[in-house]
Amino acid sequence: MKTLLVITILFISSSITSQNDSRLAYHGDPVYYSLEVALLHPERVLFLDLSDAFLKEVPEEIGELKNLIGLDLSNNQFEIIPESILAQLSLEELYISGNPLVDSKQDIVENTLDD
Repeated sequence: MKTLLVITILFISSSITSQNDSRLAYHGDPVYYSLEVALLHPERVLFLDLSDAFLKEVPEEIGELKNLIGLDLSNNQFEIIPESILAQLSLEELYISGNPLVDSKQDIVENTLDD
């Protein structure tokens, strides 16, 4: 029984740690892992990590996060990243690997960030 409790505690603590580890360079600012929570105070959100969220489309609500500078959309099911959303943001970091993106849209995303 004692061994099972220790294993359970280790599993829970490693799950919490891995959830809070993000490739976003947050410099002490919080990384939001839920768009719903981020939209409660959109002016405070600098970093949003929606990686591995099983999303098929980029949520338009991301455009409401005007101070967003880091966005992780990796490992979802996106075929395109809409330019309209990117145009509304001042991103410094964007992660989109692991999505079945159409090649021409990939170029558009990379060029948008280079401007």
